[in-house]
Amino acid sequence: MFEIENIKARIESLGRKQEWMTNYYLGEGIGTQGKTNKGLKNKKKISLIQSLGLDGKKVLDVGSAEGYFSFYIASEGAEVVGLELDAVRVEKANLVANVIGEQKASFHVRDLSDQDGVGEFGRFDFVFCYAVLHRVTDPINLIISLFEVSDTVVFEWEAPQSFFSDKLSIAFHPVGGSLDARNLITKKAGGFSEHHGDLVKRKPYYQVSPGFVKNVAAECGAVNTKLIHADKRIGFPKKLISWVRFAKNLLTSKKPTSWPLTRRVILVVSRQPFSELQLIDPVYARWDGSHK
Repeated sequence: MFEIENIKARIESLGRKQEWMTNYYLGEGIGTQGKTNKGLKNKKKISLIQSLGLDGKKVLDVGSAEGYFSFYIASEGAEVVGLELDAVRVEKANLVANVIGEQKASFHVRDLSDQDGVGEFGRFDFVFCYAVLHRVTDPINLIISLFEVSDTVVFEWEAPQSFFSDKLSIAFHPVGGSLDARNLITKKAGGFSEHHGDLVKRKPYYQVSPGFVKNVAAECGAVNTKLIHADKRIGFPKKLISWVRFAKNLLTSKKPTSWPLTRRVILVVSRQPFSELQLIDPVYARWDGSHK
């Protein structure tokens, strides 16, 4: 009884420091009460994890947050190293790992702008970089640093969408001409968090197209790719409206403007040839609170 109460107390304490972003169900009526994990993009991300054959592999999870996808990777039999800038999120991930008894995942506080921080754990069979590229101030060097530790990297991010071919290499600059610095230590030291209501108001980081990521990866020798759209298809009328809005902002404003229409995409990039990926229906874990 004391242990259960202690876990509840720690969950509540961490929640006061920073709102939980993940909805974990930890048994005995214990839950983190974060946002639900249900959604098409998360379903596809879990499907990909379970389709790659990760048993016995060594995997790096960049931007591991509270460990949600790291735990799915570990449940497939992989040894996972999670890197996250936010120390509170790492503390949360370690708490959940202890409660669910997951010993194959370890979590570490690291600044992704420090390239040495990515490489200190050696080489990996796979790197997962979910929801990070649109949240860093230097996507080019991040991509390069990931291919220095692995031949295969899986990216998922918010990419600009329009009439453009996915092969076109483009990177839009943020609105207002300044980068969103939520991932910088100076902001984090002040408790700045996207899960305290700031996410809705945030300005975008660089918006990079799949073609842009492919081109940077190709410079690292990674030319084998598989693109997966991770959310609903965008219709022609919405694309047309976005073109008009972008043209208007470009012609009437002196400030840099961003592309107004984005779509979540998954891109698997590797130096090694790989067979056609067939996404399987995801099998959800008992601790995935959004599916109970």
